[in-house]
Amino acid sequence: EFYHERLAGAEVAELRAQAETNGAAEELSEAEARGDAGADRLAELRRALELASQRQVEATLAARRAELDALDQRMIKLREELAADAARKTELEREVAEQATQRGEKRPDARPDSRPEARPDTRDPAARAPRE
Repeated sequence: EFYHERLAGAEVAELRAQAETNGAAEELSEAEARGDAGADRLAELRRALELASQRQVEATLAARRAELDALDQRMIKLREELAADAARKTELEREVAEQATQRGEKRPDARPDSRPEARPDTRDPAARAPRE
């Protein structure tokens, strides 16, 4: 799905930006610790750290936006599923009653599932993976 691909790309960009910031900070710290870098070189390294920090913040904000977009799309899908179930309320009630009368089958207190595929266990990390 588009939003999940966008989220993954934004998260990768954020990790790269973090690595760049860490590298710039390390380079500046090493130059300061050695004490052999001139003022111009130290200013250059500080500017590189400042720019890397800006890119990291921008990447973090972009990743958060992408995550919210993906969540918005998921909420839309869940609302559509709920509306579909509500429209089939009588049919779902009948299914629950039928299941309750069948021995050894599904529990009568189980939530009816209107989708063709079974609902995954959301506690399972694999089940939380984006669906095609």
